[in-house]
Amino acid sequence: MNNRKFYIYVLLGVSMLVSVLLSYSFMAGRKTAASRTQNDLQKCGQIVEQMQTLQQKPRLASDHERHSSETTSLIERAAGAGGISSGSIKQITPQQPGRIKKTSYKEKPTSVIMTGITLRQLVTMAQSLSGDDGNLSLKSIKMTAPDANDTGDKWDVELVLVYLIYDPIDTLKKEF
Repeated sequence: MNNRKFYIYVLLGVSMLVSVLLSYSFMAGRKTAASRTQNDLQKCGQIVEQMQTLQQKPRLASDHERHSSETTSLIERAAGAGGISSGSIKQITPQQPGRIKKTSYKEKPTSVIMTGITLRQLVTMAQSLSGDDGNLSLKSIKMTAPDANDTGDKWDVELVLVYLIYDPIDTLKKEF
């Protein structure tokens, strides 16, 4: 009987040892999984912060072409911020958008012709445009003196303002 008890105790001891080892292995696996989950959670938090930061920045490209009245009102508002009277704006002409090389973006230019404005007014208007949520960028400036003999600080100016339109190229179109 002693022999029998001994085997039972040995069997119980081995069973407990196996249980302890299996429990430890399971616990170590759960600890590793928890650590990975914590790292994933931190990465997700960083991604959320980046998304929130990016949402606060102005969009770089519009997803559609604006109505010309929208662009005109942005330009007139910027001109007003620069102290340029509406009488000085002679013409605002939207042009056809053109694809930028082989990208998914088109550039929509608008020509603005103004007369009798100062450099200060022009710079203030340009700064107002760059800070505006309209995403208009100054592509080119052409300045001329209103009169060949004029030595004042008034200029006739032609601006080309642009904004980007996101318009992916449809690569599935097949020409027959």
